[in-house]
Amino acid sequence: MISLESDVSEVAGIGPQYQKLLGKLEISSVKDLVYHFPFRYNDFSQIRKITEILPGEQVTILAKLDAIKNIYSKQRKKLTKGAISDATGVLDVLWFNQFYLVRNLKAGETYFFSGKVDVFTNKVCLISPEVEESSSENVSTGRLVPIYTETKGVSSKWLRKKIHRALNASIPFSEFLPEKFGLTPFAKALKQIHFPDSEVLANEARNRFAFEELFIDLLKVERRKDLWSKELKAYHLSARKKDIDRLIDSLPFRLTTDQKLALKEILADLTKKRPMNRLLEGDVGTGKTIVSLIAAYLVTLNNKKVLYLAPTEILARQQFETFSTILTPLGTTVGMKLRGLTSAVSSPLPAGRSFLAEQNPPKSASGGRRRIKTGGKKQKTVHCAVVVGTHALLYDQSPPEDVALVVIDEQHRFGVEQRAKLAETTRNKPVPHILTMTATPIPRTLALTLYGDLDISILREPPHKEKKITTWVLPEKKRVGAYDWVKEKGEQTFVVCPFIEESANALFENVKAAQKHFDQLKEGVFKDVEVGLLHGRMRPAEKQVVLERFRKKEIMVLVSTPVIEVGVDVPEATIMVIESAERYGLASLHQLRGRVGRGKSEAYCLLFPSNYSKFSVQRLKNLETLHTGIELAEIDMKLRGGGDVYGTDQHGFKTFKLADPSNLRMLEDAKTKAQTTYQNIASYPALKEKLLQETCATIARN
Repeated sequence: MISLESDVSEVAGIGPQYQKLLGKLEISSVKDLVYHFPFRYNDFSQIRKITEILPGEQVTILAKLDAIKNIYSKQRKKLTKGAISDATGVLDVLWFNQFYLVRNLKAGETYFFSGKVDVFTNKVCLISPEVEESSSENVSTGRLVPIYTETKGVSSKWLRKKIHRALNASIPFSEFLPEKFGLTPFAKALKQIHFPDSEVLANEARNRFAFEELFIDLLKVERRKDLWSKELKAYHLSARKKDIDRLIDSLPFRLTTDQKLALKEILADLTKKRPMNRLLEGDVGTGKTIVSLIAAYLVTLNNKKVLYLAPTEILARQQFETFSTILTPLGTTVGMKLRGLTSAVSSPLPAGRSFLAEQNPPKSASGGRRRIKTGGKKQKTVHCAVVVGTHALLYDQSPPEDVALVVIDEQHRFGVEQRAKLAETTRNKPVPHILTMTATPIPRTLALTLYGDLDISILREPPHKEKKITTWVLPEKKRVGAYDWVKEKGEQTFVVCPFIEESANALFENVKAAQKHFDQLKEGVFKDVEVGLLHGRMRPAEKQVVLERFRKKEIMVLVSTPVIEVGVDVPEATIMVIESAERYGLASLHQLRGRVGRGKSEAYCLLFPSNYSKFSVQRLKNLETLHTGIELAEIDMKLRGGGDVYGTDQHGFKTFKLADPSNLRMLEDAKTKAQTTYQNIASYPALKEKLLQETCATIARN
C-alpha cells in the first residue's frame, strides 16, 4: 500500500526519468511531493461567457473548440490557432510553440479554457490558455490554480496532475497535531493548499502548514534540550581559578565587562556534570576568540583535549596562530590539522618565525599521542592538547580521545542538526562540552525559539567601543570619484563582489563579478597599485598565499567574494568597498565591514548598490547610522523576512517552506505549545511517532 514514506515512483506516471528530475526539486518520497507547496495561484475561478470578457482579465470559458491548426507567423514563429464558441459568441485562441496541441485537442469537443484575455493583431483573443475536458475534475482550469517551483522538464501543469493523483491514491493522511490546536485537519489542509475551494481555505491551509513547520522544529528543540540535560554526561573538570586568573592578568589588554560575564558563565558550565551547550554571540571585534581560548586553557589544565573547529582553512590557520601565541608559553601544545596533516607548536617561537611551520614538539603532559599521516611520508607522533581545524575534523575517522571541549566557530555553518548527531553518536560515553560561536547577530526571539536548546552569552561591547566605521551608500555617478579617493588614501582596501564570474542571466547583468572587476581595477584606477584576487574556487594554499601577501602589504587592494566575511584579520586594512550591496542582508554587510577598522586608523565602508531603488537605498542607509549587528538583523527581519536576512547559502540557516520566523506571534505560540506538549508527549502517540521520524531523518541527512 502506498504511504507518505513510499518512494515517489509509486505514484502512477512517475518513472525513472521523472524521478531523477524531481530530485532537483528535492522530491524523493510521496511526502516530499505533497509537501511541494504552491508559491502562488492563478485565479481562473471566474467562469465567463465570451461576450462578457475584457482585455487584461484572467477568466475561464466553457466553450466548444470549432477549429484548430498550426501556422507560422511572418517571423517564422510557431503558432497554434484555434476558434472557440459558446451561446454568446466566437473567440480566437492562440498558443505559442505548442504544435502538439493539434493532436491532443479535437474540434467539436467542449473544453474549459483558462487564461488571460489580451489583444493580438487588433483582435481580442485568449493567449496560451490552460485546457481541460469539460467532463474531467478541474486541476488547471475553472478554479484557483496552483503554481509551483519548477525545474527543466517538470512544469507546474505536470506537478498538478501528479500531486492530484497522489492526493486521490487512498494514502492514509492521518492527523498528528493535537486537535485542541484548532488548525485545519491534515488531509483537508493538503487538499486545500493544492486545490483550494476559496482563497480563505487556501490561507487557512497555508497557516496550518506554516505552524506545523515551526511546531515540529521547536518540538525537536525540546527533545535535544531534554537529551542534553538528562541523558548525557560530561567530563569532570576542576575550576583551577588561580591558573585562569594568572592567564587573564598576563594578557596585554583588559577583558570587557561582557567578556568577563560570558567567561564566568562558560567556566561555570565546564565544571558541571552535564555537558555545556552554549552559544557565544558577538559582533565582529567583540573578542569571542579570547573567551574561547581561556575556556580551552581550563580544559588543558585538567589534562583533557580541545577541538577548535573553524569554518574555513584560512580562519583555522589564523586561529592556530592566536592560540599558539598565547598558550604555548604556558606549556600547552597547540596543533593544526588540515587535510590529514597536523602541525604543532609546543613552545614560544622566535620573533618573525612562521607559526605555520611544522614542528617536532616534545612530549606534552597535557597532550596524548597520535599517529598522523603526513601526505604519504613517514608517520610522526604529534602531541596536541588543542587541535585547530575545520568542521570536517569532527568527522575524522580517528578523532583524538579525551576531548572535553569542542569550540565551533560560526555556529550556523555547523548547525543544530550536527550538534544533535554529536549527542546521538556519543551517548555511551562522556560528551564534550560544546561552545558554539557566531558573529552573525540573531534576533532575540529567534535565539530563544529556534535555538532554544542553547544557553546564550552575548558580547555587545567591543574593546574599542568609541571607534565607528564611517559608512556611505553611494550612487553610480559617484563611483569614479570614490575609487579615486580610495587610491589617494593609499591604504589597504577590500573590494567585495557577490559573484566570481559574470552571470548569463539577464536579471544579474548589473551585478558585479570579482574576476571582471579585478581586471578592470588592475588595468584602470589601480594600474600602478598591486591588486590581488581571492574567491572560493581557489585552492586553500592559493588563498593563504594571497592573504599572506595582503597582510605583508605586498598587495594593497584585494578584490574578493564574501569568502573574506568569516574571520579574515588584517588590522592594517581600513577601507571596505562592497559592490552590489543590495544583494546582502544588513547583518552580512555589517560582518563584511567588520573586516576593516581593526587597527588604530580610521576606517571606511563604501556601499554601491547595482539597483539604486528607493527601497534598496533606504534599507542600506541603516548602515550609515547603526553600528550593532543585532539592531540591523532586527530591521532585516521586519523588511525581508527570516529567509533573506542572512543568505542561507552562506550561513546554513534553517529554511522553511512556508513558515516565516519574523511572524513573532506564530513563533511564540508554536514555542509555548511545543514546550507544554513535549512534557506530555506520551499522550500524543501519533505526534511522538512523527517526532521520531523527523529526528531520524535529520540524523540521516547529516
